[in-house]
This record gives sequence, structure tokens and C-alpha cells, in this order.
Amino acid sequence: MDRAREEQLAEKQQKTLNGGLLFAVFILLVGIAFAIFGLTDKIERTVSFSESGSSVSYQVHLLPNTSYNEQYLEGSPDLSYPTSLIDYLDLNYLYTVNFSEKVEGELQYKLVALTSADKIDGDTHARLWSDEETLIESDTAHVSDDSVMIGRQAKIDYSKYVDMIRRFETEAQGVTAKGSLNVALIISGSIKPESFDSATDYSSRVDFTIPIASNSSVEAKTSVKNGSDATLKESPAGLDPTHLIAAISGIILILTAVGIVIYWLIFRFIRTRTYPFETRIKQLLNSYDSIIVEVTRPPVSEGGNISEVDNFDELLDVYNSVHLPINFYRSGNEGHFVINGEKNVWRYVIKKKDLERNGKKKASR
Repeated sequence: MDRAREEQLAEKQQKTLNGGLLFAVFILLVGIAFAIFGLTDKIERTVSFSESGSSVSYQVHLLPNTSYNEQYLEGSPDLSYPTSLIDYLDLNYLYTVNFSEKVEGELQYKLVALTSADKIDGDTHARLWSDEETLIESDTAHVSDDSVMIGRQAKIDYSKYVDMIRRFETEAQGVTAKGSLNVALIISGSIKPESFDSATDYSSRVDFTIPIASNSSVEAKTSVKNGSDATLKESPAGLDPTHLIAAISGIILILTAVGIVIYWLIFRFIRTRTYPFETRIKQLLNSYDSIIVEVTRPPVSEGGNISEVDNFDELLDVYNSVHLPINFYRSGNEGHFVINGEKNVWRYVIKKKDLERNGKKKASR
């Protein structure tokens, strides 16, 4: 096989590999997308639950008086209670939670009373003192269904907490404080929904809050921590078969693309070393196709002054100065790049023998 035939075959192989390089870029992007999908956990299991049935019903029992015919008043957020007539409070806690699927686990719950004194300065509240007391020790509720119900009762001696605030004010040398009593049913533990791989922490609370004052009127309020609707989440979860297949496929595609790129680089390197003349000519024609005009015969020079240019960069400097096209023609194993001016001609010649000689010298070093 002669040298020209070899070069044609190499040129055809180069075009094939260039197409392969574009294909490699495509499968690389696809592989990355598959790998991200497969390795990034897309499964976030959720279970919804509602505590809308939770509440605190209460009765305000009164000291003997001539103003009220009743011995106690049913608790209501619309009513206010004169503190000087409050004897004690009967609190009835009902905590209910309904899950969207069956759960298993244990929940601990207890009843605590938090007494606090705050300094009020405009809209600023600053905690001065607090005291926490356990009213009912921790108990356990076993969960093995889609709902849980916990009930607790407590009798609160209101005057006891009034005395605590008075004592604090006395010991704090006359500081006037706004007292508050928060009786809370606190729930905590861990539960495992059927669709979860492992148990998850769970906590909530039901609060009953009433101000503490010795000679005033107060209104009580109740609240539930999680509100009416919330969700339990399990994330991350293990890879399912779909994600695993996607991850493996993505890695294979990425490795395939890398292999094609490596093969393309090796072929390009070998081609450059084997056919330096053809490679250099093609590189210049592709890089500067907007300013190089390929011609079939040597351009006619009107001027007789021909300047030989040592390298292509100098020829580009001439082009930028005179703004005339660069003509290229091939003469056997030489490539001529020529700029024809009115009085001057600039020429840069690439000789095949020079490039092959230089390549052999580099290979022998």
C-alpha cells in the first residue's frame, strides 16, 4: 500500500473517530444522567398524621362567693376568670393521633407544670425565673395500629402557683413579674410505619396555659405542637432495583465514553507522529478557514518582491496589517500559504520532509 493510500485511509479513520467522539460525548451525558438518577436517592417515604382530635377540656372551680350560682365554670377561650375566686382547676387531656397507615412502637408521656415569671417591657418579654414540676410520672403507650389515644387528668391548685410568683417577687426585692402556668402533656418515643425500613422519632405535646395573677382576671388557652396535619419522613432510603440498574448503566456508559475518548487521543497522537505534514496542513486550514482561500494553482503575483515568512504566526501578523486573504495551494509535498500585495508577496511554506525529519529527531531523543 503506497503512502498516499495510507494517508487516505488514515483520513477516513479520523473522520470515523471524530464521529465516535461526538457519540462519546452523547453517551457520557446520558451516563452521567443515569448515574445521578441511580445514586441519588429518589425515594422519600412519607406518612401523614393528624392530631386534630386532641384537646384539653377544663373546669374552673370557684371559692365560695355570692356572685356566681355555679360551683365551677366550664372552660372556654371566650371566658375570663376572676383570679381572686379561683380555687382549683380540673384539667382533662385527650391526645389523639391518626396515621395514614399502621404503625408500631412505644410512646412515653408525662404531665408537667412549668411556672414562669417574665419581665414585660413594651413588646419585649424577658424570662426572669421558671420552675418545672412533674405532675404525673412518665407512662408508656404501646402502638400497633393506625391511631393512638392518650387521656390524662390533673387537679391544679391555682393558689399554689400564685404564692410561688409572690414569693419570687418578694425575694427579688419588689420586682413586678407577669406569672404564667403551662401544664403540658408531653409525648415522645419512636414508631415504625409499615412502609418504613426503620423506626423514626416521634414527639408532640398538648399545652394548657393560664396566666398567674393575684388580683385580676385571666383567660386560658390550649395548643397542640404539630397542629392538625403533619408528616413523618424517612430519607434517605436504600437503592431499589430501578435505581441500582440505572446507577450501573450510568457507570458503564461513562467508562465507555472515557474509553472512546482515550482511543481518539491515542489515534490522534499516532496520526500526528505518522503524518505530521497532513496533520499540520489540515490543522491550519480548519483553524483559519475564514481567512484562508484554497486555490488549485499558484496565485499570480503582480509585484516581484517575495518575502519568505518563517512561521504561520508571522503570516497572520501580515494579514492583520494588510487585510488581504491568505491563499493556499499545494505543490507536491509542499504547502504554500501566500498573501499577494500590490508590491509585495509574503509566503510561508510547509515542507513534508522537514516535518518528518523533525519528528524522527524527537522520537530518537
